[in-house]
Amino acid sequence: MFIFVTLEQEIFVLIFLIVVVLILSVIQIFKFKHFFDAVKASKEQKEEPKSDIAEDLKKLAELHDQGVLTDEEFFEQKKKLLR
Repeated sequence: MFIFVTLEQEIFVLIFLIVVVLILSVIQIFKFKHFFDAVKASKEQKEEPKSDIAEDLKKLAELHDQGVLTDEEFFEQKKKLLR
């Protein structure tokens, strides 16, 4: 069974399909951009220097031993570091 369409209808369908492909392409571009931004952000986050917890604990202990920090302050700061 053949369906007869006019030239105008064929052109309309072609233009419609081109627009759909363009829209889908733009959506894919935004998805890739979001993905690469997330990868870049995670790399930057990993590159941030993390403080050495053991070194910070030693400094806290020294301050506590010197009397600069009370027992309560020392244990509170220690909890924050170990989280």
